[in-house]
Amino acid sequence: MEIFGAEVFSTKSVDWGAATRVAGAKMTLIYLMMFLVLSTNGVAQFGEEDTNKDTFYISGKILVVAKKMGRPPLKNPHPDTVKRQKRRAKRKQEIQHHQQLHHLSHHPINKPTTSQEQHTQRRSGRPRGRESAATTSSSHPPPSQQATASQEQHTKRRRTTNETKDEVIEIENRLERLNKSSVKTIKAQSGDIYDCVDFYKQPAFDHPSLKNHNYNFQTKSSYRPKVMMNEKETPYKGRQASLKSGFKGKSCPIGTVPIRRHTKEELVRAKLFTKTYSSRISPLAPEAEGFHHAIVRTKSNPNKKYNGASTSASIYTLDNVTGSQYTSGQMTTQNGDDSIRVGWTVNPTLYGDHKSRLFTFFKAGGLSCFNTMCPGFVIVRTDIPLDDVLPETHPGVIPQEYDFFVYRDRTTRNWWLELGIYNIPIGYWPSSIFSSGLKDLATYIDWGGETYSPVGQPGPPMGSGLFLKGSTRYDAYCRKLTTINEAHDPEDAKNTEIVSIDTDFYVAKDWGFVGESRRLMTYGGPGPR
Repeated sequence: MEIFGAEVFSTKSVDWGAATRVAGAKMTLIYLMMFLVLSTNGVAQFGEEDTNKDTFYISGKILVVAKKMGRPPLKNPHPDTVKRQKRRAKRKQEIQHHQQLHHLSHHPINKPTTSQEQHTQRRSGRPRGRESAATTSSSHPPPSQQATASQEQHTKRRRTTNETKDEVIEIENRLERLNKSSVKTIKAQSGDIYDCVDFYKQPAFDHPSLKNHNYNFQTKSSYRPKVMMNEKETPYKGRQASLKSGFKGKSCPIGTVPIRRHTKEELVRAKLFTKTYSSRISPLAPEAEGFHHAIVRTKSNPNKKYNGASTSASIYTLDNVTGSQYTSGQMTTQNGDDSIRVGWTVNPTLYGDHKSRLFTFFKAGGLSCFNTMCPGFVIVRTDIPLDDVLPETHPGVIPQEYDFFVYRDRTTRNWWLELGIYNIPIGYWPSSIFSSGLKDLATYIDWGGETYSPVGQPGPPMGSGLFLKGSTRYDAYCRKLTTINEAHDPEDAKNTEIVSIDTDFYVAKDWGFVGESRRLMTYGGPGPR
């Protein structure tokens, strides 16, 4: 029988006449009941207390009084009581664990009580026999030196989120910066939601070096290189993909810019992916595990520098890119650790789908990210989303293509991005965000394809997904390979080389100067199966 936390057992049946609860919740020893034991004279006669056995003798019958929880248990407790104690201890543990997880997920800034402290408290309050306790204390190190099984399980559950306390704070701050109040919302044809955010409140200006900027939504490049044309050149028989198809003719109001709306889960995935991507992507370094390139690049020359580059690149739809794989067709402008990449990609980790999209990526010292997921790129266009979904294109037909142009402004030294056959300015990377490399001119340019797949898994397709057939109807290509020299004049790319390590799966070919395509390269492959 249990009253006020104390338990009473009798080793022999007693005829109970009446029971009176005499309790003190804060007393260390609770005397629970007095029994009127019938005897010849009708008086209960008490014997002396046996301090070794925690018992009182009452007229030859034994009344065992257990103290509050925390004392070692009786040697032979009632089975129902043992089950009750186990259920209570288990429930208490579940409640504490649930409260800890709830606190961590909803209040990540406050440090919760550690699993170690909670487990130590539970162990100290759990009753056990003297002999068992002595054995346990001698055979196990203190909790501070060895985690218990429940601790390890809890730690694993926390680690599966891949978010430390600082990372959680960073993600929440970034989400707040991205999803700012808007004056208009546009649902793109792809289903993505874009918020029309005030130009001065866009994520770029959260960068420390841009706090006191003097840019505005009418900012334009002070000078751009002329488009290089051959007098005998005929228009290329390709299809220019529409830049405005994503918004279906809609646009943000003047003075605002479109920012794709993100969820916390998207930013967590993007952060983890970007961390891996930015640490291994350098085409100047040996091929990292899982990464594959098939590119044409400028040869290393310390006396050669570039104010930009451009190309017309075909785009393709690739449905069989899954999990943490990605594939892309791109152009890279780089100097040291600073780099800018533009092109098209299929990246389920980054976007949560298998669609071909426009993308930009920059690395400036220790900062790197895609599109506008971190401060840096300043958008000036109101009707062309930076990470728009591209129209479907499959091998065997006249391909659709995009023009990509990245160049360094002669006066401001900002790096501008222009898209399309009419070279529409989309925005720019201010020179002040770069650590050292791209504050100056670029020293390296490349064009072509790149893929990634975890080690031990089949590789994703590259380009059109086919081995090269020698036809731009089937092969992914970059044509009009152009560099901008130190005098800000465009030149056909020269002094280049092919880099393709895994030629059994991915191949690149430099065709040189080919008619209206000018400098042409093709790339692609099905990837390892």
